[in-house]
Amino acid sequence: MINWRMPRGNPSNLKQGNAAIDSGLRKLALEATVSARSFVKEYEHALGTQDWSSVAPLISDDAIVIFSNGSLHAGKEAIRAAYQHNFNTIKGEEYRIENVHWLAETADVAAYSFEFHWTGVIEGLEASGSGRGTAVLVRDDDRWLLAGEQLGPKF
Repeated sequence: MINWRMPRGNPSNLKQGNAAIDSGLRKLALEATVSARSFVKEYEHALGTQDWSSVAPLISDDAIVIFSNGSLHAGKEAIRAAYQHNFNTIKGEEYRIENVHWLAETADVAAYSFEFHWTGVIEGLEASGSGRGTAVLVRDDDRWLLAGEQLGPKF
């Protein structure tokens, strides 16, 4: 915890106090960044379970997801329906997120671009796909949530 009490006395004490505050803020920002980065693996794993109950805690109530085919799913309920449709359609899906590039990272918001790959079975036939995506995360108390994701083709 950061001691926010300002030191009294000579100016050197004030500089030390400011340095301590700056150091504490940098530590908080680093902790937020680390957990934002861990979100990506948690989200990848949750999608791989093909179980909405694993994915739901990672999605903001008012999130928007746009699939590669251009379909837009606004709000957690619409996203649930779209994800469950995919889970039911693609059997044994394996989903990977790779080549993550962080675009912005603060204590409350993070954005990253990535490549995605999936394989599975659709109607008895092997199927696969890949592309690029961009995601925005928001911090809600002590956890990160997906606020938006747009998936597209890999050029």
